[in-house]
Formats: sequence, structure tokens, C-alpha cells
Amino acid sequence: MSRGTRLLMHRRRPAAAGQGSLLTVWALALACSSLTAPSAADGAIVELLSPQDNAVLAHFGAWRQAVLDAAGSEGDSVAKRALAEALAGTPLPFDSARGSTQDGATGHTFELTGAWRCRFFKLGPGAALTVHGWFACRIEEDDAGTLLAKTTGSQRINGRLYRWTHEQLLFLGALYYDNEEPLRFGDRRARDQLALLTRLADDRMLLEFPAPAAGSDFAILEFRR
Repeated sequence: MSRGTRLLMHRRRPAAAGQGSLLTVWALALACSSLTAPSAADGAIVELLSPQDNAVLAHFGAWRQAVLDAAGSEGDSVAKRALAEALAGTPLPFDSARGSTQDGATGHTFELTGAWRCRFFKLGPGAALTVHGWFACRIEEDDAGTLLAKTTGSQRINGRLYRWTHEQLLFLGALYYDNEEPLRFGDRRARDQLALLTRLADDRMLLEFPAPAAGSDFAILEFRR
């Protein structure tokens, strides 16, 4: 069974109010399996992504908007306000997927690596919106590139960042639990985590998961420091 088919089947449960349209958007996204990575993407990722992965990424914007619209229709006002604050801002460029990035106009340097605080917003099924507490995340370099990890909490992630567009980095990693050894993307397909990282300020970023491994239709990991 392909990754795309498995994810679609995972969502074939009785639809909550407003969820039918989400399923339609998702099915259309996965049907377009011939789409490829944007021209700015790091060439190293081409062989790592399946056609279904490319389809999910190509329709990221439409799926994201559909889920956000559903989440805004109901739910706790405090949670909705926290989500709105997390989403606020205009994406800033990543000049490199490694280390620091420099604004050519001002000479200002943004430091990607180091310790960050992070928390998950889980959206779905349907209009559900859950805001989790703050945990520890870290971004660092090694000889192979840039590593990103959520290092505390019962559910953790571990993976690598690759250039996707000028304003987004692609995260390819895996979900694992605190009593397990970290997994890598492709080790266990049911645990694979694919997400896009956006920088909104020097001290704020969002890592957005269009097909999270468990627990929701869409997930956002907010980074602050």
C-alpha cells in the first residue's frame, strides 16, 4: 500500500461536521502524484520523496487553508487566539538551509541553529483544535547537513532540513516515543514526518505538517526563543 493511499484510508472514518470538504481537498491532492519539487529545492531530496509526498507538498497551501478554516469555525477562544498569534507575520527568506542566514539588504544575520522552545497545535479531525504545552527543540549542524529535533515530551521528532523554496525549508524526519531510539525518515513509513519550516521573525518559526503521523489532520510546531 502506498503512503498516499494509507494516509487517505486513515481519514476514511465517519466525518465530523465540516470534515467532508477536508477529505475532498486531501483526495484531490493525493491524486496529483506526478508533481515534482520546486526548482529551488535541494537536489539531495529528490530521491527521498515519493510521488505521493510530492503531491502532498504541491497541494500544501490548499490543504492548510481548508484545515485552518475548519479549525476556526468552532473551539476554545483561547486556543484560537494562540493559533492566530502563532500564524501572524510575513515569511522571511532562508538564504541557506544550514547555520545562519544573512539579509543582503541590511547585513543582519539570523541564527537558525541552537536551542528553541516549541509547542504543537493539532488541527482536526474536523473542527478540533488542541494546543499543547511548551517543550524543548534543537537545531544543529553535522557533517551531513542540518538536524532538527524535538527532544522532550512523550512524542518526539528527529530529522533533517533541506532547502525547498527561498522562504521554506523541508523537514524530513520521523515520529518516535521517549522510550524508543530515534528513527529516520524512511525507517518506518507509518512514522514518517514531512513538514515545511517558515521563518516569521528572528525568534519565531513554524514547522507545519500536512500529513502528521498521528493524532490530527494537520499539525503546526511553533518555535520561539
